[in-house]
Amino acid sequence: MADPPAPVAVRGAVPLVRVAAGAGAAALALPAASGIRPWPSGALALATVVVCVVGLVAACDRGTRPAQLVFWAFTLAWLGVAPLHQLAVGRVAWGDSTLLDRTGAVLTAQALLLLSLLAFAAGGAACGRGRVRHEPLDRDRLRRAAGAVLALALVLLPLAAAAGGGFASLFVSRQERSAAIDAAGVVGADGGAALGLVKLLPAALATVGCYAAILALRAEVRRRGPGEWRVRFAVAASAGVALLLAYSNPVANSRFVSFAAIGCCALAALQPRGARAGAVLAVGAVAGLLFAYPLLYALRKPTGLAGDAPFSLDDWTGVDFDGFQQWVNTVLHVGERGHEGGATIASALLFFVPRSLWEGKARPASITVAESRGYAFTDLSLPVSAELYLNLGVAGTVVGMAVLGAVWARLDHAWLTAPTSLPALLAPVVATQQFGLIRGPMGSLAPVIGSVLLLSVAVVAYARCRHGEERE
Repeated sequence: MADPPAPVAVRGAVPLVRVAAGAGAAALALPAASGIRPWPSGALALATVVVCVVGLVAACDRGTRPAQLVFWAFTLAWLGVAPLHQLAVGRVAWGDSTLLDRTGAVLTAQALLLLSLLAFAAGGAACGRGRVRHEPLDRDRLRRAAGAVLALALVLLPLAAAAGGGFASLFVSRQERSAAIDAAGVVGADGGAALGLVKLLPAALATVGCYAAILALRAEVRRRGPGEWRVRFAVAASAGVALLLAYSNPVANSRFVSFAAIGCCALAALQPRGARAGAVLAVGAVAGLLFAYPLLYALRKPTGLAGDAPFSLDDWTGVDFDGFQQWVNTVLHVGERGHEGGATIASALLFFVPRSLWEGKARPASITVAESRGYAFTDLSLPVSAELYLNLGVAGTVVGMAVLGAVWARLDHAWLTAPTSLPALLAPVVATQQFGLIRGPMGSLAPVIGSVLLLSVAVVAYARCRHGEERE
């Protein structure tokens, strides 16, 4: 891939900007935090918001770092602002009116959450530097790889459409499509294998194919100039967008799948690297997660957005923001039954092993945690930090989050300094797929994340130039 994006100069830290951002966040959050009782709970909630804001500013003040930026934006909205409001008004989701009365568990969850975020920040600060080897790509090979992946997605289109009763089922509400798939008996004795073939795999193929096709088209336009690029690159990108919208539109799919797929391809098209682009992306991400994300919940219903009230702060105590609630539930569960010893994490990492071959494969951790609280609906979220604590205790949470921060920082550093290296090309994929990782549980979302990452690595490996030289 000739003429790659110019690396961004990585200068020293900008502590004054981060201090100012943290002070501003503290000032804005203080009125809500001061009303929380007991006062240590308010102080911890305030500290969590400040740490997230400082992390978010650090992810864009010296150039856009997409993986860390999305992590801090999601965490600020989901585990910072929303819990602050929940504690201030004394209300959480799923009709659980007594959870916040468990003061000891609430304070423990807050302390562990804050500790996990500090560990993530420390891991990133320790490993976000160093030289990344430049690895050129052949844009023709990248386009061919994208075409092959998209061809597989197209082959699966009739099967995916038939599973829901026809092509139109790809664009109906999520509830309607799920009901049609259930009525067709797609999930049978084989567990989720057939469901993966008609939902998970096509969506992963469309995401990776579209991402690679857009990268190839950008390289072609950059190299040849307006009006000189070859039409087949535009055809591949157009096909990728069409299949992406067919398989991953936000009407018939979970918001995680849609946001991750569309966001990944948007990053490929826009290539944000400067500090200004990062600031715009950070503000847009936080605003979208706090305000637009709850409204889009209505898309899963047959009536869509019709008849729904506009956004209100009460939405922050609803089912979209149950992450902190599940953190507290995790603390209660561990206090009663102990740690899982890595069982749910191992099951997530080995997602490709079917339950028919692994009888003892653990269920998604959020189900176990929610059941221990007596919830009628148990297919909930579970933050990655809480699942680490559930499995490995305090030490495992700190180490796991520090490793996560270090890996994210290395991807972002490559994004800024070696734009065509494998870590740089994976940065947008990881940045967007981590919506599911942060939200959790790992057991439910690892198949989606793992499929996209493995396909992305395969596509980039094929597109590597032979003999280490760029090709026309």
